[in-house]
Amino acid sequence: DNEIRALAAFAAKLGNVQRVDVLPFHQMGEHKWQERELNYRLAGVRPPSEELVAHTRSMFRDAGLQVT
Repeated sequence: DNEIRALAAFAAKLGNVQRVDVLPFHQMGEHKWQERELNYRLAGVRPPSEELVAHTRSMFRDAGLQVT
C-alpha cells in the first residue's frame, strides 16, 4: 500500500496526469512464451483479486486522480 500511495501522490503532484488506468496482471500471453520455447518467469504469479484491484484504484482516487 505504501508504494502505491507514494506513486499516486507523485502522479497527483505532476499536475498533468489526466487519468490513471489500473491494469491488473494476467496470464493471457503465457502461450506465446511456450510457443517460442522460452522460460516464462511469471508462470506461478496469480492475477490479483477484484478486491485488490478496486483497493488499488481507490488509492489513486484518494490522491485526487481520475481512475479507470
